[in-house]
Amino acid sequence: MFAALANMHVPQAVSRPEKPLVALDVRAQQDKLSRSFALSAEHGFLARFVVLNLIGAALVAAAWAEDLLAKPYQADTSGMCWLITALFGWGQAQSFESFKQVVTAIYIGAGTALYTNLLACIGYLWLGTNAHLLARQEV
Repeated sequence: MFAALANMHVPQAVSRPEKPLVALDVRAQQDKLSRSFALSAEHGFLARFVVLNLIGAALVAAAWAEDLLAKPYQADTSGMCWLITALFGWGQAQSFESFKQVVTAIYIGAGTALYTNLLACIGYLWLGTNAHLLARQEV
């Protein structure tokens, strides 16, 4: 039986193309690649944007399911949670370019606030150390 199988004619797995492929010069290859990847970059950005928002929606849904979503609003007597929620909703309703500018401004502002707080902490420690040393009246 194995001898009969060994003698069987097996067709080629890969057939030869009917017409030969034309080689492209370097510039033509670069143009073709840039056109191909230009579309995928736009789709990639959109995919990342959608995935990020789906993760955010899943986290909000999980907080709602665990009855954690309303706690900040109940504890806030100043209404800042409602203001932040309204600003977030307004930002989501805006066009992406203006929303991107708002997010950039918040990011820069948060960085400025971080460095300001770090400087304030260093100043507080320095002044507190000096006040402590001066209160002991030891040199």
